[in-house]
Amino acid sequence: MHSSERNGPVSLGCGTLIIIAIIVLIFSGGERIDELKAEVAGLREEVRALQATVDELAGELRGQTGEAVPAEAMPAEALPDAVQ
Repeated sequence: MHSSERNGPVSLGCGTLIIIAIIVLIFSGGERIDELKAEVAGLREEVRALQATVDELAGELRGQTGEAVPAEAMPAEALPDAVQ
């Protein structure tokens, strides 16, 4: 008679291991991703604040000297989307 009990080792296929790894990644990495998104958003705000300060100082410099401001002192609206 055939017994339904198995005493041998269990072997998992490559596809099964990949699916298990993806499930673990989804449930363990979500919090870290949210932290990174929040940090990036904070850094963007800091860049905007710095750019506003640069714009203000450039305006003051322009008013004092009457000279053109160097190209490095672009207004925040002129920044690439990756920086904004």
